[in-house]
Amino acid sequence: MMLSIVSRLPPGVLSWMISASAFSLSAASMPRLKYSSIGGMIGPSAVSTMTSGSSLCALTVWKTTESVENKASIKMNVRRMDFITCTPYHHHYNGSGEIHMNTQMKFMTPRTILRLVLILLVFPLTPMIVSGAWDWWEAWAYAAINILGFIVSRILAARRNPDILAERARSMELQDAKSWDKILSPLLAFGGLLILIVAGMDKAYDWTPPYPLNARIAALFVVFLGFAFGSWALVENKFFSGVVRIQKDRGHHVVTTGPYRFVRHPGYAGALWMYLALPVLLDSVWAFILSLLLLGVLVLRTSLEDRTLQAELPGYVEYAKKTRYRLLPGIW
Repeated sequence: MMLSIVSRLPPGVLSWMISASAFSLSAASMPRLKYSSIGGMIGPSAVSTMTSGSSLCALTVWKTTESVENKASIKMNVRRMDFITCTPYHHHYNGSGEIHMNTQMKFMTPRTILRLVLILLVFPLTPMIVSGAWDWWEAWAYAAINILGFIVSRILAARRNPDILAERARSMELQDAKSWDKILSPLLAFGGLLILIVAGMDKAYDWTPPYPLNARIAALFVVFLGFAFGSWALVENKFFSGVVRIQKDRGHHVVTTGPYRFVRHPGYAGALWMYLALPVLLDSVWAFILSLLLLGVLVLRTSLEDRTLQAELPGYVEYAKKTRYRLLPGIW
């Protein structure tokens, strides 16, 4: 019954549901599903199912040709109605109606769900929550960029690299992540939240005078560009993990296209500009001072990651010779 309901949802609704929940795949271009049976024997256009404990994983199969690559997946736990993630790769059709699937199951843990709530709701609204100023247009502008940018970038990234969101969702649990990055990555996330908290307190208690309006408008433009540049890196790079590691399990190789033509770490470059511009947008000198400290952590992480890639990722040394700068063209 649940599969029948899901199969009738419009493509746009499915796309929004999957992207907002950070699923590993996007159904943005998915047609309404039609299936003749459920299980191992499937018709020309079908939904196959397989179980893991009490969880049901529905995989959309588009064609029953000799080599079938499915475009999307929808997953749900029937008993608890919790979402899970499932990363399909290639399906091979043997001509007799059987589809053999190589599928990697990744559960949507409570920690991942909490992280999504924080990213999509709590973090963007933090300045207004702390200050109590719900008529603060600069804070609303930041929240809009953050929320819409997160959703759109994840949709685009998932359509291009179906398993990238699953990789990012489990990044802190990976055993081969560099030990130093298990400290620096959360530190940057906490520092970003602290900037928002300090800016909110500055607004509430008028600690510092406001920046000129033209400076705030310029800062808004820079925040948008920084977010867009970092999101471009996420979409372009299928190995854009949340932690530093050599992803041998995913065929890690050097990415040289998109924003990687300009700097070697465009994700960090976008974050750098956001850290500098956000305190100006939110009218807080104290937050700006904090952002300068956070930039030191960002530069340290960039340096350590670059050394790791040069030492362990084949082809990266040659790439570094062609793309000379890590964060800022002409500077570093």
